[in-house]
Amino acid sequence: MMGQIDRRSGGFTLVELLLTVTVMTILVLLAAPSFNEATLGSKLSAYANRLVASAYLARGEAIKRNALITLCVSTDGSTCATAGGWEQGWIVRCPSTTSTSVTCTTGGSSAIIFQYQPALPAGFKIGTATANQRSLVFYPTGVDPRTQAVLTVCRNAPLGKQERQVRIGATGGASVKTTTTGTCT
Repeated sequence: MMGQIDRRSGGFTLVELLLTVTVMTILVLLAAPSFNEATLGSKLSAYANRLVASAYLARGEAIKRNALITLCVSTDGSTCATAGGWEQGWIVRCPSTTSTSVTCTTGGSSAIIFQYQPALPAGFKIGTATANQRSLVFYPTGVDPRTQAVLTVCRNAPLGKQERQVRIGATGGASVKTTTTGTCT
């Protein structure tokens, strides 16, 4: 017995390795939906916060410049769109002419673009409580009852279980609320 070498090593057997891989796979499959919902929530919050920042920029510029400032849907970054939704992108702008002759051009005839937000990634949508609401006008007083809006940021492909509601009040103030209706219209 003295001359025999012990050939057993301290490694895993094939059965132990397969069992470990199976358990790890099950754990990953269980964690993936929670991770997807967490990343969805983060993305929705980021898009909603972009809208809030744009509303505050428009409100501030209207007060500072004593002019009408528009927050509107835009596909090209320079003009307000006449069709489509907010997910196409939006701009904060001061038109070159207004019905009240309050303008913020500096000698030129074109509008001043303060901010451009590009389109959201495919599958995300921004719906409005008021049908076909593509623009919001902020007055120098900061108050206009027609400026009120509720915009819902959601994922519609595939449908997400959560949304973010951006509320813009009559004073131009904006806030974000998390909802979980699971409908994206």
